[in-house]
Amino acid sequence: MLLKKIGDMLATMTASMTRYLLLPLILFSIVSAECHAAPACVLSLAYTEHPSAPFLEGEGMNTPAHPGIAVEIVTLAAAQAGCTVRLTRLANLRVLRSAETGDIDGAILFSYDTERAGLMRYPMKGEQPDAARRLAMFSYYLYRRKGGSINWDGATLSNPENLTIGVNTGFSIIDQLAKFGVKIDEVQTTEQNLGKLNLGRIGAYAMQEHIADPVILRMHLENEIEKLPAPLSTKNYYLTFSKKFYAAHADIAERMWSYIAEQRDSLTKSLMQHYHD
Repeated sequence: MLLKKIGDMLATMTASMTRYLLLPLILFSIVSAECHAAPACVLSLAYTEHPSAPFLEGEGMNTPAHPGIAVEIVTLAAAQAGCTVRLTRLANLRVLRSAETGDIDGAILFSYDTERAGLMRYPMKGEQPDAARRLAMFSYYLYRRKGGSINWDGATLSNPENLTIGVNTGFSIIDQLAKFGVKIDEVQTTEQNLGKLNLGRIGAYAMQEHIADPVILRMHLENEIEKLPAPLSTKNYYLTFSKKFYAAHADIAERMWSYIAEQRDSLTKSLMQHYHD
C-alpha cells in the first residue's frame, strides 16, 4: 500500500514537471509561427503631393483609393517580392531629402540626374540608369501665350526678350533650363504657373504634357496658351531606393525592378483603361 502511494505521488510530480517544461516550448512555437506569418517586409515609399494623372492621382497628403498607375505597379512589384507598402506624400524636395537621410525606403516616379543619383539608388546598367526598368517615360514641353516670342525648335532656345520661364519647384527640367542661361521662376503648382503665364508674368512654362494639358483645359486657357510642337526633353522615370535600404536589401530592390521591367507595359495598358473610364 505504501509503495503504491509513493508511486502515485511520483507520477503526479512527473506530470506536473512535464507541463512546466513544455509550456515555454509551446509559447515559443506560437510566437514563432506568428512571426513567420507576418509580411517579410514593409516598405516606406514616398511620392510627390502634386498629381501627375493618371500615374499619380489625388493632391495633398492623402493617398486616394485609386492612387495612380505608377503607385499600383509599385505595389504589385512589392507584393511579388514579399512586401507590403506604406505610402507617404510629401513636397518634391522633401521626398528627395528623406531618401537621402534614409527616413524612407524609396521614392516613386523620379527621373535620373547626377545630383539625385548621389541621394538615391537607381536601377543601373553599367554607368547609366537602366531604361528597361523604368516606371514610365514623360516629355516636357514649353508652353507660351499664343504669339509669344519664346521659341524652341528641338535644338535651339530662342528668347529675344530675355523672358523668365516658369517651372514647378523641384522638377528636374530646372537643370536643363539653367544650361540655356535663362531666368527661372519656381512656384509650387501647375495652376500657379499657368495663371502667371496667362497674365504675362512669365514668358513661358516648362512642364510635362500629361500634367499641363488637362489643367489648361480645366482652367479654360486653351485659346490663350499654346504648346510648342517639339518636346523640350523626354525622360525616363523610376522607382528609386534610399542607399541605406539598398545596402541592406538589394535583393528586394532588384526583384522589384525586374518585375517592373517585365510587367510595366502590360500593366500600364490595362490600368490606363481603368483610369480613363
